[in-house]
Amino acid sequence: MKTAIVGGGAAGLSLALMLGGDVTVYEAEPTVGGLCRSTQRDGFTFDQGPHILGGIPAAVEWIINSTGLKFYTNTTNNRAWLAGKFCAHPFEDERDVELYQAKMWKTPPGDLSLPGLGAQAGRRPGGVPWFRYPRQGGYQAITDAWAAQLGDRLRLGVCVTGAGADRRVVWTGPRMGRYNTLTTVTFGFEGTPPDLTAIYIPGAETPFHRVNFPASFSPNNAPPGCFSVQGEVTGETGTIPLLAEFAELLGDLGIAKGLPIFMDCHVSDFAYPVPLRAQPDVADGPLLWHHGRTGAHRYLNVDGVVAASMELAEQLNA
Repeated sequence: MKTAIVGGGAAGLSLALMLGGDVTVYEAEPTVGGLCRSTQRDGFTFDQGPHILGGIPAAVEWIINSTGLKFYTNTTNNRAWLAGKFCAHPFEDERDVELYQAKMWKTPPGDLSLPGLGAQAGRRPGGVPWFRYPRQGGYQAITDAWAAQLGDRLRLGVCVTGAGADRRVVWTGPRMGRYNTLTTVTFGFEGTPPDLTAIYIPGAETPFHRVNFPASFSPNNAPPGCFSVQGEVTGETGTIPLLAEFAELLGDLGIAKGLPIFMDCHVSDFAYPVPLRAQPDVADGPLLWHHGRTGAHRYLNVDGVVAASMELAEQLNA
């Protein structure tokens, strides 16, 4: 039977390479990548939603082998920003954990599902101790490498609405449940970046819940003598106010030493599937499977998505 995979993000592309038979991936946008898309500008590379790879060894190994890319390996060095000073991360006070969850999810922590928050194996407070990241091209290099292998089995700019009698459909797009948007604000600077991977901010003094440093993921993400800083906000899309608030935050953090070389702001819809306790079931049908972070409404990183593709491919190939 033919298989139609709807969505050309990490879930759809990885699954397509694992399935046998007649498989076609349909992507409504003119480019693949989904939430893994990256921007390259003026010698800087940064993701539209920050990613690092680690936590599920079998999935990480498959990603490395299937893409043929060279990856940069590094250890994480995260900090928390509490009451105007840097502190250890993971948070040591449970109240800070709850503040951060409420800020990131825009939901009271008591309404969140613990199994939903722990959907990905290997996820732990503070993030993984080490990670891998493509040396060139940002995280989109991964999905671009997969897309190149599919050839004419990948159709761009095509929408598919459901299953047919002659094919089964794997749906990786938004379907049901609540999703938060993600706005990323990225500034580029001349100078030397701090030796940090990310800063976690639970307080209400800024709308940004996390700040990350793309050149810590790969040194090729910035030109020599430069670095970039990226802030994340869920559920807000006011571009101009966020640019000013991010500049103020970087000043408070002691990161901004001068005017930025560039500023970028990007909004990703359906970025965070909110794992609510009262969550509607994502029901598969006889010829319909929901898959991935967005399609199955599961809080997964890319290696978690690939692990889910491995499980689904085993089932569909049987």
